[in-house]
Amino acid sequence: MPELVVSGSMYVTVSTYQNLELNRYATGTAFFGPMFIHRKSDANTYIKFFLCLASKLQDMDFHQLQLRLDDEYAMRKSLKFCFSGTSLLACSHHLKTNAQHCAVEAGVTPALAF
Repeated sequence: MPELVVSGSMYVTVSTYQNLELNRYATGTAFFGPMFIHRKSDANTYIKFFLCLASKLQDMDFHQLQLRLDDEYAMRKSLKFCFSGTSLLACSHHLKTNAQHCAVEAGVTPALAF
């Protein structure tokens, strides 16, 4: 089997989903969905991944979808393009983590900032 050698920065975009049919038996049941490994985190890169997902869901009414994400501009822009009519919701966990990271980089102790 050939060996894959990668140098430089890589990004991993992980998707999860909830099967609403299973939610009547257990709350918060989440499953791993498709994963995307990429070198850039720009809108054009995300669009390639999200268009592939959207094509698999082409018979679905995207108004029924609710997508949660952190406030990364490129991801939000590409999701709006690929899943027109979908509700884009802010993930409070990711927003808090991002805010704490920015606070540390600015020299503010996260415990004091939050």
